[in-house]
Amino acid sequence: LNTVVFESESIFTGGISRWAGSWFNEKVADAFAPHCDFQGMSYYAKIRLTPMPLTMIDTPDKLKARNLPHDDMWEYYPEGMYEHATRLTKRFGKPLLITESGCTTRDCDFRIAAMKDYFHVLRRLLDDGVDVWGMFHWSTISNTEWNLGNRLKFGLVDVDNEGAQPTYDRTLLRSGEFYHLVKEKGGFNDADTVPVDGSADPIKQAKK
Repeated sequence: LNTVVFESESIFTGGISRWAGSWFNEKVADAFAPHCDFQGMSYYAKIRLTPMPLTMIDTPDKLKARNLPHDDMWEYYPEGMYEHATRLTKRFGKPLLITESGCTTRDCDFRIAAMKDYFHVLRRLLDDGVDVWGMFHWSTISNTEWNLGNRLKFGLVDVDNEGAQPTYDRTLLRSGEFYHLVKEKGGFNDADTVPVDGSADPIKQAKK
């Protein structure tokens, strides 16, 4: 399930989003859920409907004017992952695999803080009895969005894929080093970070 938190500021769009969610659950998900071993969900953001979606792609001035936290695409709302995971677990009673979660930004400090927020959410889910099998960070390397090209950066490893003559060199970012730190320690402290010069890890660059 590709999940998102919709918050409508319009009665019309609010009604449509509630109807769509109910229709999917009753006509689609409830039909195949009994035959599944687990449920998978991706989660990234909250999208406000006014009635059109507020995003950094289509309405950046409106999103900024409301002083809402955001990455380079959506409103930033990690709590939504907890809300969706607990709702789906209550409804379907299946183990949960979080197949995608992350943010798009060129700011490694923002991404490191975001990973900490989502890891805290994951810890809460486990403590509250949700059977989470795992969570995949999106993404390992900078990718191409079908409708937006290469300009949005999701990766822990940056790829030189922009400009007239891209080299496709791959560079491990500080956020990637932090992810490696968490893996090696089996967790993290809120004070954990990675120096700007990347001295916490000797891995610096991998060529294509």
